[in-house]
Amino acid sequence: MFWIYFLKLSLAHIVERFALRPRINALDRQPWALRIGAFSALKLLLVSVFLAQELRRQMMVTIAIYAGAGAVLDRLEEKSNQPAWASFVATQVGMVAVGALIAEWWATGGNIADISIVIASLLNSRRFLWISTVYLAVIFGGEQLTRRVAQHFSVQFPEDLRNRKPGLQDAGKYIGWLERLLIVTFVVGDYGEAVGFLLAAKALVRYPEIKEDELGLFGEYVLVGTLTSVGIALLGGLVLRLAL
Repeated sequence: MFWIYFLKLSLAHIVERFALRPRINALDRQPWALRIGAFSALKLLLVSVFLAQELRRQMMVTIAIYAGAGAVLDRLEEKSNQPAWASFVATQVGMVAVGALIAEWWATGGNIADISIVIASLLNSRRFLWISTVYLAVIFGGEQLTRRVAQHFSVQFPEDLRNRKPGLQDAGKYIGWLERLLIVTFVVGDYGEAVGFLLAAKALVRYPEIKEDELGLFGEYVLVGTLTSVGIALLGGLVLRLAL
């Protein structure tokens, strides 16, 4: 029952937050408390409708907590000093975590001991540990190694070449995160051809910059950085695939 509860909670959140909220323009200029209260009530209603026959009276308190958690996280997202994408991702991860806890609470009948056993078994799961370790090592550890390799070669750029290629702030870091995440996922899922498509798309985007560099320094720089990042991701994907 956990997955039934979790998916229905998630479905209610997705419908309210992404499908309906952006289209309800009448509340845009209302005070925050009124606006978020209305959306929380909508989420509560959707959860109740989606649960249908599974809905029990004692579940209403936790449904209200779920809707309230969404309101609190939305407020934190609005007030956050972090980049918009980072605060958005953190908010949605928070909703997933709250939904999972509530779904587990319902599935176990509110038995704290049973919930503790489930959490402990997850944290001690070989599969969970391998997945989390490899993904984090490849995405963030790979960033550190790739950055050091790139810095080693970028110092050889002439001053005028560095000035002509400022790039978007932190764009390379985020592209690297996504690149390595996708490659590991493709390798584990046995979609190796998708890796080639990803690299072709990246090369297409970089082509104008490489073409402008008559010395060929930027092309070699991009190639070294890409091969380092992709090599780390491929190795991580192979390790994870063997481990699983």
